Amino acid sequence: MSDQWASAKDAAKQLSISQRTLLRWRQNGWLVPGIHYKKIQFRGLVPAFVYDVQAVSNHIDHHMANQLDEDEPRALAP
Repeated sequence: MSDQWASAKDAAKQLSISQRTLLRWRQNGWLVPGIHYKKIQFRGLVPAFVYDVQAVSNHIDHHMANQLDEDEPRALAP
């Protein structure tokens, strides 16, 4: 896990996705707490989430690679 945590705004920009997409992925359990994101709270302020951009990027790449493997036509057995 990297020490590079970014705000939702910065992470979304770096990943070329919307902040809403990050929120949806977090709420749907696609991103793992402590690995892909963590909650921070400053005294008396509303909690915020920060994201490990590299970990999220790796997760996206892994997922996309698996999707491509599943989409490839299968050879039929003779």
